Amino acid sequence: MKRLVVDEDKRVGPWIAERLDEPLPECFRTIGLEENGNLIAAVLYESFFPEFCLIHVAASPCKRWMTKDMLRLTFLYPFRQLGLIKLYGPVRVSNTQAQRFDEHLGFIREQVIPKGYKGKEDLIIYSMTADQCRFI
Repeated sequence: MKRLVVDEDKRVGPWIAERLDEPLPECFRTIGLEENGNLIAAVLYESFFPEFCLIHVAASPCKRWMTKDMLRLTFLYPFRQLGLIKLYGPVRVSNTQAQRFDEHLGFIREQVIPKGYKGKEDLIIYSMTADQCRFI
């Protein structure tokens, strides 16, 4: 059985950071999804500003992890609870799977930062505004 995991940043944060191969930011919030007690997907929010924040998503290599409840909560939290106007999702240019995923969710490819990922790889910045989000 799948269950949403909220208010467990100390558990979910390291899980998603490991899958993204990134250090855990100082200030962050997470939402996780577990199945049979094991995390299978998570969303991490960071770099909070009054109007926007960054969003990162990671999942175990299974096909059926994004539930309707997970989708709704993923976007309700920043847009309704925090009142943000926009989300930014950075994606490495080599991560075509993440690009397709973001575009399927409705994120717009906004900018490419040359060598923006660790000075070695281009970084695509995707964005979504609250009024573009079809999940809330």
